[in-house]
Amino acid sequence: NLRKDGYNPMVITIDPISRNSMLNLGRYENIIYTFIDSEIMKRSKRMAKELSNKWRCLDDNAKAKLFEIDGVSYYKYFKSSMDAIFSNTILGILIKYYLTFKKLIEKYSIRIAYTNALYGFYDTALIGACYKLKRKAVFSSHGYAGLHWDCFDTNWKVLKNPLYNDMYFMVQNSEDEKYLVSY
Repeated sequence: NLRKDGYNPMVITIDPISRNSMLNLGRYENIIYTFIDSEIMKRSKRMAKELSNKWRCLDDNAKAKLFEIDGVSYYKYFKSSMDAIFSNTILGILIKYYLTFKKLIEKYSIRIAYTNALYGFYDTALIGACYKLKRKAVFSSHGYAGLHWDCFDTNWKVLKNPLYNDMYFMVQNSEDEKYLVSY
C-alpha cells in the first residue's frame, strides 16, 4: 500500500476538453486545468513561438539531415507531421502542460509520477517535467494498475529505462518484458 510506505497519492484528473467533459470533470478534486495560471499561459505562448520560429528557420536540407540514416534521408515522409508538431498551436499545448506539471511537482514535492500512456500531450509533458526535475516516472500499460494502487506490492517486474535513469516500466510477465525491451 502506497500510504503505508510513506506516499500520499495525488491523483490529477485529465480529460481532453470536449462538449461533454465539463459535465464529468466537476466531480473530481484535482483537475489539471485548475493549475494552469496566466504566467504559464504567457510563457507557453512565448516558448512555443520561439521554438516554432527556430523550426521554420531551418532550411529543408538541414531538416533532411535530422532524418538521415545510413546516408538516406526519410524527411519527406515526416515533413508534414513535423511541421504540424512544430506549429505554435501544438507546441503551445505541449509546453503549457509541461510547465503545469513542473509547477505541480515542485509545489507538492511530488517524488514519483505514474502514467499509463507514453504518447499523448499529458503523458509526454509529465515525463518531461519529471526528467527535468530529476523525479521518478513510472509507466504501466493502460489497464494494468487502474485504481488498485496495491498492485505495486504484487509480482510486477520493474524495468529501468536505459536512456532516462528515473523512468521505470512495469511489466507483468516475460512476454511483456520481451516486447518492451525489443521496442
